[in-house]
Amino acid sequence: MSLYISNYWAFLLLLFLPFVHYVSKRSLAGLSKFRRRVSVFLRYTLLILLILALANVHVSIASNRLSVLFVLDLSKSIPEESEKKARRFIENSIANMSVTNNEYGLLVFGKDASFEYLNEKKKRKLKSIQSQIFKDQTDIAGAIRLAIAALPNTGQRRIVLISDGNETIGDAMQEIEQAISDEITIDVVPLTFKNDKEVLIEKMLVPSHVNEGQSYEVTVVTSSRTATTGSLRLFLNGELIRDLQVDIKKGKDSFDILIPGDWVEFGFHKLKAIINSKDDSIIANNIVEEFTYVRGIPKVLYVEGDNANNDYLQRAIGKKINNKEVMRVDRISPEQVPSDILTLNTYDAIILSNVAAYELSIEQMQLMESAVHEAGVGLIMIGGEKSFGAGGYKNTPIERALPVDMDIRNRRIIPNGALAVVLHTCEFPQGNAKGREICKMAIKKLSPQDYAGVIIYDYNKGAGWLIPPTRVINKSRIMTAIDNSNAGDMPNFDPALKAAYKGLVNIPAIKKHIIIITDGDPSAPSKSLMNNVAKSKISITTIVINPHSPGDGKFMQQIAQYTGGNFYDVTNVAQLPNIFIKESMVVRSTLIFEEKREPKMNESTSLVRGISPGEIPPIYGCVLTIPKKRLVHMPLYIKGPQGDNEPLLVHGQYGLGRSVAFTSDAKNRWAKEWLGWAKYDKFWRQIVRWSSRQVNKNNFKIFTQIKKGKGQIAIDAIDSKGEYMPYLRMQGTLIKPDGNTQIIEFKKTGVGRYQGDFAVDGVGTYLASIVYQDKDGNSKYLTTGLSVSFSSEYLFSKSNTQLLGQMASATGGRNLEYLFMDSNFDKAIDIEEWKKDTKSFSRLDIDENGLIEFSELPEQEIFLHDKPRGGQPKELWHIFITIFVILFVVDIFVRRVLLDYQKLWQSIKSFSLKRQRSEESDATMSRLMQRKEKVREKMSHSKGLDLNNLEKMGRDSNLRGKGFGKTIGNSEQQTAKEKPKPKPKSQVGKTQEAPDYTSRLLAAKKKTWEKDKEESQ
Repeated sequence: MSLYISNYWAFLLLLFLPFVHYVSKRSLAGLSKFRRRVSVFLRYTLLILLILALANVHVSIASNRLSVLFVLDLSKSIPEESEKKARRFIENSIANMSVTNNEYGLLVFGKDASFEYLNEKKKRKLKSIQSQIFKDQTDIAGAIRLAIAALPNTGQRRIVLISDGNETIGDAMQEIEQAISDEITIDVVPLTFKNDKEVLIEKMLVPSHVNEGQSYEVTVVTSSRTATTGSLRLFLNGELIRDLQVDIKKGKDSFDILIPGDWVEFGFHKLKAIINSKDDSIIANNIVEEFTYVRGIPKVLYVEGDNANNDYLQRAIGKKINNKEVMRVDRISPEQVPSDILTLNTYDAIILSNVAAYELSIEQMQLMESAVHEAGVGLIMIGGEKSFGAGGYKNTPIERALPVDMDIRNRRIIPNGALAVVLHTCEFPQGNAKGREICKMAIKKLSPQDYAGVIIYDYNKGAGWLIPPTRVINKSRIMTAIDNSNAGDMPNFDPALKAAYKGLVNIPAIKKHIIIITDGDPSAPSKSLMNNVAKSKISITTIVINPHSPGDGKFMQQIAQYTGGNFYDVTNVAQLPNIFIKESMVVRSTLIFEEKREPKMNESTSLVRGISPGEIPPIYGCVLTIPKKRLVHMPLYIKGPQGDNEPLLVHGQYGLGRSVAFTSDAKNRWAKEWLGWAKYDKFWRQIVRWSSRQVNKNNFKIFTQIKKGKGQIAIDAIDSKGEYMPYLRMQGTLIKPDGNTQIIEFKKTGVGRYQGDFAVDGVGTYLASIVYQDKDGNSKYLTTGLSVSFSSEYLFSKSNTQLLGQMASATGGRNLEYLFMDSNFDKAIDIEEWKKDTKSFSRLDIDENGLIEFSELPEQEIFLHDKPRGGQPKELWHIFITIFVILFVVDIFVRRVLLDYQKLWQSIKSFSLKRQRSEESDATMSRLMQRKEKVREKMSHSKGLDLNNLEKMGRDSNLRGKGFGKTIGNSEQQTAKEKPKPKPKSQVGKTQEAPDYTSRLLAAKKKTWEKDKEESQ
């Protein structure tokens, strides 16, 4: 046990002891000698306790426990064979551990870290690694930091680091200081490897911005372990443009490739370089991707949902002015929409014309929203029967980006619909679960004004409503009911459809629809029921999957055709979600308003510049929406079915981008009179130009790189005069490969230089949109980014044993490389020499893989108690303060409360004597009672003895002496025939019992009273 003092200055208070003595002598003069001495002693004690508390005294109790934490590197740079051997090494080390005063744990790490187990005292086998970690990076520093925090505070502590030493994140040597401070040793087991034949691409240098038609040069930097030859291919936007045979030097080498101006068109250019060589061992690091932004004519992505070959809008937007192209338009179908952020960002605006939500994936919609909000790309939605709320865009990322909402709940009369879903057993793997999931997806697309219900077949109750038709207000309750259901195999469709018909017929909804999913084997419903359904204008869509016979699908198709619904013969289960969403949109078709209306101008904005209100042609239909509550503008509107002002053209800002909603179409259905309007082209060009990304011309130089697992963007801000701009305020938004976003804070690192860092989570393209304000307060935009083609783990061709050795040496640990020998390692070890130097092994075996057999590995190798026993200091000030408070109260009591201590002592002594006598009396009585019981037991065995008379005799005072024994002796000699002779009557009364002590005392008192009475008379 050791004592530690934190504050020695507190002991200066001992100088006050004489003062305390002097004050006590004067203030306690009136007390008795005993009380005065006690009080002075207490005051001395109180002062000493206060000094000890202020000195912050600690006590440390040594512990024999040894805690070992194995820290295992599982990043991608570790060869699979080395990982297996490392696990075996850990398992055998644990198997040879003594369970006395030892405990262990296992921490695995890559980019992050996770405990397999901790503070284990029992031996266990390491069959497999259960933790899930990211292996694309190596953070040794983070793993060591977590290991130090997890080890106990007492006893000897050891970390066994098993790694190749190649770190891509953090600085492990910075964490060593904490280990040294905490007296934690770090033993290292190097997982050594070396690739003698390795060729990789370190990076590709491309300019961040170029002008359209301007040729530029890219530089591919390679690194090779040996001089060799190979092929270098360069791709531009996925197309091979160069295929070169190159001589690759040992070490670093570079290759310059010129991109001719004919290939340099407006937008983002994605470049990819691939190198191949026969002297290569890792393929993953042979590819690199980068991109550059080409300034030029704006480019528009036009997604058209109609199959008809109508190019009215495309011709209007892409029309040349004065024989000069002002805008380029790429028209595609919904199936061709890009699924990566970089391709989307090659366009300045995106147009969705009559495209349904089910034709886009949720990931594509999220990328579009990110492109608008973070990259400044424009978004335009044009109406049609599959657009806006009628197209299922409610509660989607696209709705968030648009300036209108799909829910029109604030209208006086709200068009609504009713949907009933009939679920039948789906006879395919996880069929019922899939049916429940797509049923929920369909109902989620409905608004709170719509009705929804679900019918299933129950084997006990038959077909009936699981959820009766109800307003879709509490969706969570509906979803829970669906999750808890299990549809049975109904024999007949008639009861289910009859329940659906009765449930929907009286509901106040404009559109009523039934969806049936089945294998088609139940018998067909009655003709009269189908007539009633058709007369009530209730449509039925039938979805048949895995029918038992061709005839099953045929009659289901007849049901759909008879009621005006759709029929689907599904061969791929993956089609079901889109089918259900599409059919749920039948209910939402009530949002379509088709009547001739004259557009009205509400306000004049740049979108309708040069257009007067009276010259705008009428429209013949639109999709009902409402403007968002955020700041938006509504230049055009029409009068709706209830006389409300229904939006026709709405636009607004969304993040860095702009979005526009035109609720009618741009074709010959609802806008047929617009096609011949002289200002049709002007109207649409102004809309596209306003919404397109705003790109500012500047002379900025942008540099990007990846360093220690982080991306870095450095910007040299230079104005048109060539002078640096040190007054800018910058902030960026990063779009990650998965579509998630992150804010980048830029800091000024020099005159006119700004730098922002961000975490690199994985392989892919990281696109950054940067907003800055000039000295006049105007906001301007930059776009840049970088591509991560492969994990940094593949940049290493050998292990970093130097770092591991430094870590072990700094903490007093050991390099346990001799426990991990392999023929492929850098350092060849002479096993025979090693045997001589190593005395801790009684026997050394090498298996067929060159690995040591650890069957006789003693505990002192890994679980070696070779350091002084450590203890965690514990603070004692709270104990001193507690005693201080108690003694302070005692001191007050001694000084203020006057007691007669002599009487108190006599009282205590008297009480003690009484208690002693009482205990002796109790003991005497106990012995008498025991004697009585023994006599009773003895007499009970005597023949003819009357115990009751014996008890009466025992109470007689004459029997307590000699007569008691005599009477018993006479009784034993009498026989049954002998009887005592009766006494004469004259002697009756003379043989009375002698009076006992109490009787004599009473008699004496009585005589005294009588005598006193006579004298008084």
